[in-house]
Amino acid sequence: ILSSSLVVFISFLDDSLKIGILPRLISQVFASLIVIGFGVSIQYLGSYPFIGDIYLFNFSYIFTLFCVLLTTNAYNFIDGIDGLTSTQFLISLFFIIFFVSLDNPEILFSKEINFIFSLVCLSIFFLILNMGFIKSKKIFLGDNGSNLLGFILGWLIIYIAYKGYIEPVYCIWIVCLPCLDLLRVFIERIKLRKNPFRPDRLHIHF
Repeated sequence: ILSSSLVVFISFLDDSLKIGILPRLISQVFASLIVIGFGVSIQYLGSYPFIGDIYLFNFSYIFTLFCVLLTTNAYNFIDGIDGLTSTQFLISLFFIIFFVSLDNPEILFSKEINFIFSLVCLSIFFLILNMGFIKSKKIFLGDNGSNLLGFILGWLIIYIAYKGYIEPVYCIWIVCLPCLDLLRVFIERIKLRKNPFRPDRLHIHF
């Protein structure tokens, strides 16, 4: 949460002053390095038939940084219509709880899972206001909100897997739709010789 304040601040400036994608990416890198500096990273990708255990060793920090940047910007990119990003965030949180209940049901009342439940409640309250269910009361995520959700979710998944609460193979499925949409849109824009960071209507929600 403390490191994400840097992401929120720079994204808030972008919402207000349109400072561009580069400062946002730099803030995400620095904020991620703060968390990595506390010893949290992706070191193990699980065990698979015919391959065995996959350990990242010296590539763990680079791969961790890539995954956090991908998740953060995927949730920013998919923020194209009211309620979509917060709904995807909620779905991801429910998947985490579901996978934890499969692998380690005894920790469902731990402080980590209580934190996830608090995020669920906050997301539902936001969704009610974002979708305009209360007349004259409507709020938006903006870049700072969508980047915050993606950043917190990325690190939350890594931490839960790092602690051994879920199998690493589950992690990509928790955020598959936003991340696959970002990668697909990037490829399409490059094929069309367009700036991959420039908004268009190629996203799945359009």
